[in-house]
Amino acid sequence: MRHQTQMWLQIAERDLSAAEDLLATGHYEHVAHECQQAIEKTIKALLVEQTGRLPPRIHDLSRLAELAELDLDEERAQLFADLTELYVEVRYPTTEVTSLSEEEARGLLEATGEVREWLLSLLG
Repeated sequence: MRHQTQMWLQIAERDLSAAEDLLATGHYEHVAHECQQAIEKTIKALLVEQTGRLPPRIHDLSRLAELAELDLDEERAQLFADLTELYVEVRYPTTEVTSLSEEEARGLLEATGEVREWLLSLLG
């Protein structure tokens, strides 16, 4: 595995850990942000491993999945769309940030963990 791939994976692991900490402290919208980041960086690790080049500086999970030629089922595609939308809302608030409940944030965190495991399995 390439050194750059490992770096992206380490950062993604920290993002996932941050999401867990934010869930525990009640910052539910920020859980979504960190979940998006964990998936984004894991996909970017895949791209680095596939191409040997730095990944593009984009945050749209659906677009990154296309670039990595991931075969997303409907559930994963919807998760990627939802997390990208929440990421933008939290990162660049305009009028009002979407409010998430603890249950919704926990669900996003669990789904992120499952998707991340799937993505890691693609690395071999």
